[in-house]
Amino acid sequence: MRLTIIYNQSCFLTIFCFIITGCGIQMPISEGLVFSSSKPYGKSHEEILPFIRYGGGVTVASPIVGYAQLREKAIDKKNGSDEIKYLSKAYMSAGGYPGLGFSYGDGTRLAVGLTPGYVVVGTHIDATVRTVEKVFFTVNHNLFFNGTELILQRPVLEKRGGGLSVGAFYRNQEMQFTAENEEWSYNGSGFRIKWYGLRLMGQQPSILHNSLKARGYINVGYVHSYNALLVSAGLAIAID
Repeated sequence: MRLTIIYNQSCFLTIFCFIITGCGIQMPISEGLVFSSSKPYGKSHEEILPFIRYGGGVTVASPIVGYAQLREKAIDKKNGSDEIKYLSKAYMSAGGYPGLGFSYGDGTRLAVGLTPGYVVVGTHIDATVRTVEKVFFTVNHNLFFNGTELILQRPVLEKRGGGLSVGAFYRNQEMQFTAENEEWSYNGSGFRIKWYGLRLMGQQPSILHNSLKARGYINVGYVHSYNALLVSAGLAIAID
């Protein structure tokens, strides 16, 4: 019965992935490890060999504050063309690509995730490791657009496989200038931004052993090279 439920939920996530697209950095699949030490997960997995822990996930992410300010400053500083003078939104949004993850040991040490993307675009690899006590370190990398995110966080509230976690993040990601009304272009002029700040992540606790979960985050960061504040948010629908 449980396999049938997971299969049906996987089909739902796969269909949902074709509705939403994006080129930005997605929420890492392996990040669910942050809440794996809370009951029932911290007591129910004793296998030594790897086992499937995260059946998949779909992420929707986009900037909610500061994007217009970043766009204006980037255009003034980087772009001198009258034809290609718009900043693509595709690099600041992500979503629609299902991922698959595994955890190793007792489920509280290391987890890795892979998001294949759609025709290579959107392919991510990520890994989360428990360092000391309940401090977790995550590396998240977009292979196609060479975007990288580093996350250091600690759960401050844990309840039935969910809760809240606070930490810090660093992102190094690609941006691009395009012509009007173009989200992305092979001929666009590209550059990179680096931003860092505070991060809040939360995950829905399990209800009656439900394997389908909602996980969300908010990044509040600063882009030093453009003196701009940038806030982004994302939501992941995941199978645990």
